[in-house]
Amino acid sequence: MPRRPRIDYADAVHHVMNRAVDGAELFPHPRERHFFLHLLAQIEERYGIQVLSYALMPNHFHLLVRSTNCQLSRALQWLQGTFASRINRRYGRQGALFGRRFRSRLVTSDAYFDHLVAYIHLNPKEAEKVDDPLWTSHVPVLAGEEWIHAVETLARFGGVAAFARHVREVQDGRTCPDFDADDLWTPAVLLWPAHIRSARASTRQRHGLSVRRKRKKRSGRRR
Repeated sequence: MPRRPRIDYADAVHHVMNRAVDGAELFPHPRERHFFLHLLAQIEERYGIQVLSYALMPNHFHLLVRSTNCQLSRALQWLQGTFASRINRRYGRQGALFGRRFRSRLVTSDAYFDHLVAYIHLNPKEAEKVDDPLWTSHVPVLAGEEWIHAVETLARFGGVAAFARHVREVQDGRTCPDFDADDLWTPAVLLWPAHIRSARASTRQRHGLSVRRKRKKRSGRRR
């Protein structure tokens, strides 16, 4: 069965995640976390993918990113492939490190975005690593680090104190009707947003009209 095309368009915001194969450990040593973040910091310059939030868990990761030029798949292929090659080489393993294609879900509402940022930062709360930059972007965002576009994120909430308060409220049980953490790893129904569907339909209509005109013109020349 062919793979469904991944939906991506200019300035689309995605929740990206993936797991290691068979529950393997993605980051056996802190240096591997450093290396993954080193790669992550390069993908905007390489592929136009802006990183807005991250969580690096023992056997999976979460990313909140903005795709400025529709290069999400190429960026994740490079990120995962480069990281997997390093892990395989360093630990003498072979084969795939990740069990499947990465998951990506479009973030299409402000409420979903706001809840998702907190959810990602709170992922390692049971391990008490929320404030460890090797695990999450919580501290880098609070510190206003440029590579993770922290100023933009903080501005959405009205500053550092308001953002920290929002994360605490989500931790204390604040919910978002559109967000279901238990459903994140299930295949999503792929639907282009309405404004993108409209633009694509208009483009196809113009293309079809252009093709018909060219055919009519060639037909007239043959007479």
